[in-house]
Amino acid sequence: MRSFPTSTRHPFGLLTRSRVVVIACASLVGVASAVGWWRWAEVRRAEGEGHLAEARERLAASIVEAPALDRLAASNALSHLARARASGVSEADLASLERRARVILALQQGDLPEASRRLDAAGEPATWDAEQHLLAAEIARRSADFTSASEHLQAALASTPGHPRALMMGAELALVRDEPRTAATLARELVAREPDASRAHALLGEALEAQHDVVGAERAYREVIRLNERDVLAHLDLARVLRVRGDLASAEQAYGRAVALAPDDANAVLGRGLVRMEQGLAAAALLDLQRAVALAPRDPAVWLALGDLRRASADLPAAVEAYERALELEPGAIVAEVRLGNTRITLGDFAGAVSVFDRVLARAPGMSEAHNGRGVALMYSERTDEARVAFERAAALAPADPHPLLNLGILGERAGQHELAARAFQAALDRDPDSEDALRRLLALRAG
Repeated sequence: MRSFPTSTRHPFGLLTRSRVVVIACASLVGVASAVGWWRWAEVRRAEGEGHLAEARERLAASIVEAPALDRLAASNALSHLARARASGVSEADLASLERRARVILALQQGDLPEASRRLDAAGEPATWDAEQHLLAAEIARRSADFTSASEHLQAALASTPGHPRALMMGAELALVRDEPRTAATLARELVAREPDASRAHALLGEALEAQHDVVGAERAYREVIRLNERDVLAHLDLARVLRVRGDLASAEQAYGRAVALAPDDANAVLGRGLVRMEQGLAAAALLDLQRAVALAPRDPAVWLALGDLRRASADLPAAVEAYERALELEPGAIVAEVRLGNTRITLGDFAGAVSVFDRVLARAPGMSEAHNGRGVALMYSERTDEARVAFERAAALAPADPHPLLNLGILGERAGQHELAARAFQAALDRDPDSEDALRRLLALRAG
C-alpha cells in the first residue's frame, strides 16, 4: 500500500497536514466574504436605483394623477432621494431631481424667493429643459408676471412639443389674460393627448363658456363629471351654464348634486337658492339663502341675493337691511347700491334714494341705470327739471333701453306736458314695440 507523507513543502516553510487544512478553509472564507460583499453592494445599488426611480415617478406624475404642481409629492420624492444617496447613487444622478423637488416644495409652501433661488442654481435659462421652464413659468405666474410666464411656456413647448403640463398651464394662463380662443386651442390639444384628465375638459369648458358657447361648455363639463362624479366644482360649472341656457330645472338638479356632495359649500347652496328664486320657489329659495348666510356670513354676494329675494317678496325693510349689509362687506359695490336705491324709491324714501344714486354716479358717471333711478327719485320729489335731465342722460347712454324714455313720458304726464309725454312714449315704442305700458299710455294721450 502506498503511504502518504505527513508533511509537505511550502514556499514559506514546512507545513503540516493540519496547517494545510486551516489555510484552505481560510481561503474559502475569504472567497465567501468577497462574494457576500459583492452581493450586498449589488443589493444596495438596486435599492438606491429603486429609490431614484420612485423619486422620479413622484415628480413626473401625470396631470390625471396630479393636475397641479401643488399635488406633486415633492417631499416624498426628497425622502426617496435621501435614501438613494445613502445607497451610493452618484450625486450627478441626484442633482437635477433634487433641485426640481426643492423648487416644487418651495412653491407648495408659497416661498417664491426660495423657489427662484433654487431654480437659478440650474444655470442659464438657455440651457434649461422643459421641466425647468415650466417651473419658471409657474413662479412668474404666481408673481403676476404673465409675460415672462408665457415666454417660459413657449420655451417649454418648443423643447417638448405637446408637453401636457405646459399645455394645461398655457390654457390656464390664457384664461387669466382673457384670451379664451387661445385657451380653447390649447385645451383641445390637451384633451386629445390626455383624454382621461378631467382638468383638461374643465379648461375647455371654461374657455368655451368665456366665448359664450354654452352648449360646448355644457358638453365639456358633463365629461368632467363622467370622469369624476364627485367633482363638486364640475357640478357647479354645469349648473351655471344650464342656468344661462334657461334650463332652470336641470340647473337646480346640478346644484343639488353639488350640495349633496358638499353640504357646507356656500357657493353650491347659494346657486341653488338663486335658481329656486328664479323659478318662483320663494320658500325653498329662502331656506337656501339663509343657509348660505350661515355658511358665508361675510360674502357680499350672499347678502345681495337675500336682498333680491326679500325685495321680490315685498319685504322691503329686510331687503334694505340685506343690501346695506352687502355694502358694509364690499363698500362701493355698484350693483348693491343701485338695488338699494331702487328699493328706497319703492319705500317712498326719495331723498335717501337720490343720495344713493349720487354716490354711484360719482364713481360711475356713465351708468344709465343709476341716472334712470335717480330720475325716478327726483320725479317723485317733484324736482321735474332735474328728473328730465336725468332721464334724457340715461336714454342717451343706453340707446336700446326703453325705460328712461318711458319714465320721461310719465314725467311729462305728471307735469301736464302731453306733447312731451307722447313723443317720449313713441320713442320708447320705437325701441321696444312690445312695451305694453308705453303703448297704453300713448293711446290714452291720443284719445284725449
